[in-house]
Amino acid sequence: MNLQQGMALTGKYTKRIFDYISSIRNFKDHYGKYPYIDLLEFKNLMHLSEEDYSKFGIFRVRILDKAIKEINKYSDFNVRYTPVKKGRKIIGLTWQISKNPKSKVIFWNTKECNTSGLRL
Repeated sequence: MNLQQGMALTGKYTKRIFDYISSIRNFKDHYGKYPYIDLLEFKNLMHLSEEDYSKFGIFRVRILDKAIKEINKYSDFNVRYTPVKKGRKIIGLTWQISKNPKSKVIFWNTKECNTSGLRL
């Protein structure tokens, strides 16, 4: 994880999703298709059980949408996801990841930091 971007992200699920997105960002370039992850596998990555957020709508609002909004705002990624259905049930997610040229990535200026008053 880029340290500067990681410090800008505040939510625990946001950081986990950002790590996952960072690991699959070049998937489409290599395989020619968007990366897919099973919903149960994704919940395991988020350290959630199968019963946690059993309704996808609640999971989407409380975890996915909040995290994606924060990632798009504070990182150099533009992330979107598409739910994959089998019948009426959501079984997985596909990810569309691109570079975000208008990101608000915070870069720390070490010259402006005054550490002379700190005791170690």
